[in-house]
Amino acid sequence: MESLTHEIITTTYEDLEKNLKKIPMNRQVGLVVLLNDIKYEFLLHIKPQYDDIICLGPSGLSDIEKIEEFKSRPMFTRHKWDFDKSILLYNDNTRYVWEGETGSGWGIGLPGDYFLENIKNMIVKITQFFDILPHNILFYGSSMGGFTSIQLATMIKNSFAIAENPQFDARIWIKNYYLKNGMHSKLYEKETLKQIEPFKYDVVKMIRKEKYIPNLTIIQDRNPEDIKNHLIYFLTELHKLPFRREDFHKIRIVMEPNVMHVPVPKEKLYEIFEVHDAISKHKFKYKIDYAELDLAIKKIKELNLFDEKFYTETYSNIGQLDPLTHYLLVGWKEGKNPSRHFETEFYLQIHDNVSELGVNPLIHYVIHGIDDNLATSMSEYLEDNENLIKVIENSELFDEEYYIEHYGTTENLTPAQHYFIKGWGEGRNPSARFDTEFYLFVYDDVSELGINPLVHYITQGIENDFATNQDEYINKHKNEISMIENSWLFDEKYYVKHCCDLENLTPAQHYFIKGWKWGNNPSRFFDNRYYLEKYSDVRNFGLNPLYHYLRYGKDEKRFINKRDENLSQFFGKIRKK
Repeated sequence: MESLTHEIITTTYEDLEKNLKKIPMNRQVGLVVLLNDIKYEFLLHIKPQYDDIICLGPSGLSDIEKIEEFKSRPMFTRHKWDFDKSILLYNDNTRYVWEGETGSGWGIGLPGDYFLENIKNMIVKITQFFDILPHNILFYGSSMGGFTSIQLATMIKNSFAIAENPQFDARIWIKNYYLKNGMHSKLYEKETLKQIEPFKYDVVKMIRKEKYIPNLTIIQDRNPEDIKNHLIYFLTELHKLPFRREDFHKIRIVMEPNVMHVPVPKEKLYEIFEVHDAISKHKFKYKIDYAELDLAIKKIKELNLFDEKFYTETYSNIGQLDPLTHYLLVGWKEGKNPSRHFETEFYLQIHDNVSELGVNPLIHYVIHGIDDNLATSMSEYLEDNENLIKVIENSELFDEEYYIEHYGTTENLTPAQHYFIKGWGEGRNPSARFDTEFYLFVYDDVSELGINPLVHYITQGIENDFATNQDEYINKHKNEISMIENSWLFDEKYYVKHCCDLENLTPAQHYFIKGWKWGNNPSRFFDNRYYLEKYSDVRNFGLNPLYHYLRYGKDEKRFINKRDENLSQFFGKIRKK
């Protein structure tokens, strides 16, 4: 790093925020962060006159000499690039810790220590310190750097990624390049990969884990191998995940004429960056303007929402700043509370849209939270929702012993409180009879509304004859499934060939429950997407398209694909003649 900058700041992870104060503005500086005896290296060029930051990821290495050269020092790809925004470059330190010819590490790190997640946490601290909001963070990289860019944009919600010819599953690259060319590394051994959680080397698995599709632009060359092994794999696997159709619109693909796995010209790339800037600025608008900010501060003082005595007695490390100013600028990011009645971390956790926007929670509360009657502390939230928690506690579908046995400690909450506040969002089940993730998947409007699924079932689901788990759902809908199974429009062999892992379901069961939501057609004759786009009533009610056609659409003379519609129009014109 010394060859790139003579200013290098070294700090432990615990003292990172304290040492960020030493970062000079408007010039490049090195940053070394020590965590678990591992070095994490960054190049920073903070430009306070701009709201945005671009984070540039490292590329992989295939040349043996280069691999040896960078086994003990960082590699910052594109460190000479400049932008009208702050710049952060991060190193792939996985190369340091695995024996052998490790040209690419994908941020995998060591079993039990995910380096890329640590890098993510450090980037969050850096951007928060310099007041850069998540939607103003852009990750860019090519090939392996494209992979890490997508992973980071998935972990940091509302950020963006531009990935050029990205790898989507590290195992594909290992198999097709490193092993094929006789390169050896402990990281590339099959037995080692078995010890590593799949989300660390597979983008789709990370998206599934985070339950979030990132804002992503893919720049793809026309190399047949890249398209087959990476892009098609990604799109195929992605569409098997249970996301809403509009979530997939967050992904853009820019096809480039190159037939080789090479970066696009810098000038062309800058054009793509400009398009990204326009899109991101349109998509996200900061919810609080400066006029509102002044009013909010006045209101905080009028309502005595900031307790200066409490703040100064509780926190001694606020420096020379006025206590309220310290909290508004720095304290909230450190998890400090403005009073004993307002819990910063709780407010950000429960009202997660506030965290995503990067808004100071007390400012948000004054402008929006008071009118919306939002809780400001755990005790207040529990009191406000006492009746709903009792509904869970008294339900035969909540088994306290089961919950503790399967999930352990409940963080100073009763099991029912924990499930109501956190557990359901983590996919935990309240008992063996109620499948949280299945309920949210099948009745996806519950998920969109952010309602606790067991509360929804007890208060509304029972009345509407909803199912609590997959077996019960299949039993309730056995007639509809049978209708599909016996239809000429359902081709079992076609479905199995073009679908996925059926997860111990019959093809008709899988299609009825999951397949249609994932875009899997029941046969070559029936087009799910066409039917749902053509008939908004079916789409709006969330009905299985083939079942709707068999039960209603056929009698209503609805079309089953575009060709069917075109033929009808063609013969209609002939009849008129």
